[in-house]
Amino acid sequence: MQEEPLLIRIHGDPSGPTLVYLPGIHGDWSMIGDFRRQVLPHYCFVEFTYPRTKTWTLQQYGQAVLDMLVENGITHGWIIAESFGSQVGWKLLELQRAHPEKFTPEGLILAGGFVRHINLCGITLFGKNFRIPLKKQFSLLRFFGRRILKRCLKDPLVREEIMEFKERRSQLDRDAVWHRLELALENDLRPIAATTEIPVFCLSGLIDLAVIFPHTHYWLWRYCPGYSGAHLLINWELSTFGSDHHVLGHGKRTFRVIDRWIHRYR
Repeated sequence: MQEEPLLIRIHGDPSGPTLVYLPGIHGDWSMIGDFRRQVLPHYCFVEFTYPRTKTWTLQQYGQAVLDMLVENGITHGWIIAESFGSQVGWKLLELQRAHPEKFTPEGLILAGGFVRHINLCGITLFGKNFRIPLKKQFSLLRFFGRRILKRCLKDPLVREEIMEFKERRSQLDRDAVWHRLELALENDLRPIAATTEIPVFCLSGLIDLAVIFPHTHYWLWRYCPGYSGAHLLINWELSTFGSDHHVLGHGKRTFRVIDRWIHRYR
């Protein structure tokens, strides 16, 4: 079977202010509709869908994104890296440093993102090591997916777009998600983050059971030269309690925060 290509969509004029969206563990642009609508009057919005591969390394993810940006004439922009997309984002920054003429990253925004996922690596409490098995993490992701889907379907403008998300949830897709989990387990991107000087912001949900955001925020504050701030998004809807890993799903509220950050450097 021939491997799927990396897909790109460009909305707006890429010569102006640009946001580059790297999706999370689900791997596509099907859950970003509300945020996209908030962005488009003000920015060019570039979004990706990853191939459903079980063989790519993070190096290949980052290289494919960089090559696609160059091929489509995207020369600059802020990177919005959601969840697993943060791993691709860090790798993209590393590759860009070797070829600075290809693409100029103006800043990195981690939306539920991380440097090294301590949930995957295990944590130590009171001298004992705790590790969440991959199978349980995969089940947790499915739980988050159902909760996020429930929230998104409340918006009639998103409802049609979310059907694409449902259609892609095949065995091939589940295998690709499993592989991305393994990549997050295997890779330690702290050396890249520790030498990143462009602005780095963190946007996290107050209730996030997928990423322990205080650890990420603290580590970046302590070791990343470009760390510029963080924002916690509070979700008061009890019906979606526990689904705030998908912070970009709160389109208008999320965009206001990101737009304010970007305007500091314009």
